Formats: sequence, C-alpha cells, structure tokens
Amino acid sequence: MDKRDLIIDRINSLAEEKYRDFSAKLIPGCENILGVRVPLLRKLVSDIIKNGDAEEFLSGCRYEFYEETMIAGMVIGKSDFQFEKKKALLKEFLPHVDNWGVCDICASDFKSFKRDGEPAYLYLAGLAVSKEAFTARFGIVTLLSQFFNTEYFHRIKEVFQSVTCGDYYVDMALAWAISVGLVKFYEETLPLLQSGVFPKFVHNTAIKKAVESFRITDEVKEYLKTLRA
Repeated sequence: MDKRDLIIDRINSLAEEKYRDFSAKLIPGCENILGVRVPLLRKLVSDIIKNGDAEEFLSGCRYEFYEETMIAGMVIGKSDFQFEKKKALLKEFLPHVDNWGVCDICASDFKSFKRDGEPAYLYLAGLAVSKEAFTARFGIVTLLSQFFNTEYFHRIKEVFQSVTCGDYYVDMALAWAISVGLVKFYEETLPLLQSGVFPKFVHNTAIKKAVESFRITDEVKEYLKTLRA
C-alpha cells in the first residue's frame, strides 16, 4: 500500500456522515466529500510534513476526494518548499480545484508567499486574471490573505480591474476583496465604486458586504448605499 492509500485510509477513519451531509449543502455539486472536519485535516497535513512524506504523497495524489485535494493544497502551502517548487506544484494542483471550499481554505495556507515578496505577488496577480474560474479565485483570495497591505494594495487595485468576471465564484471573491479594501483602504478603494468599473453584480455585492461590516461607520455605510447600481 503506497503513501497516498495509507493517508486515504486515515481520512476515511476520521469521516463523519453528518458532517459530510452538512458540507455537501455548503458546496453544491461536490459529490466526493467524505466528511472530515478541517482541524483534523490540518493535523493530518502536519503529520505528513513532519514525517517527511509531503513529496511522496503529492506525487501519488489522485485528487479523487474533496479531502484528498484539500490536503494536497495544504501540504503545498505549509511545506518549506522553495517558491519555484511551490509554483510547479500549484500548476499540477490548481486544475483539480473545482469548489470554493478547497480553494479558500488552501489559499490561507500560503503564508510563505508573503515572505517571498515580489515574485509571489506577480505570480498571484497572474493567477487572478486567469480565465479558469477557480485558478482566478485562488489568485484573488491569496492576494487578499497575503498581500493586502500598504505596499501592494495600489497595485492590487489595478489587477482587480483586469479580472475576467462572469463566473459566480470569481465575482464573489472579487466583491469580497473589494469590501475588505473598503474596510482597510477606504480612500483608495472608494473611487473604484464611484467610477463604476466593475460589473453590476460585483459592484453591488461589494457594497452589500461592506455595509454588513462592523468595521465601517454608519455614516460611510449610508454613503455607500447611494452608490448602488
């Protein structure tokens, strides 16, 4: 039995039918969920890396199950591979991402990209404008989690205006990111809404999410409502 099969056995041993059914409701169309809670998957990922099994698992990964795919993305993100190695592994991984759960949870694990700086930023900016929906979403969400700071935000704004909109999961990620921009960099983000550069759905959803935030004043919320398309 190879490393991948041993890990799948461990995943199955942790699966819960009720949690599988709950997860399936949150991720429509995803039919290969076994039902393992994310903290347990993170513990398994830590064991894989600690035991030196990361490359063997990734080389044998079949992306057959939701949890298997998620573990692969987490392993890539959390391992101490060099940046170019992670890029190569992501090239194999990203075409297998077909839902927001795997995409967003794995994106949060690429903290090394913040340390990698400019090369990682440019790489993610390229992903964000991909015509492949979940590749683009991964780029947007990872930019949001790792590069939303004063050094990079003025450039990220330009990237967002080049995103290929029209897919629900891309549009939602973009709206989410814009709403966070309104919270963290209000003066820089506001002109994007005032000029109406985004499609109606993205524009209005960004405003909706910002208005729901506890970190924006009531006065600003009332003004943002006047900008609805």
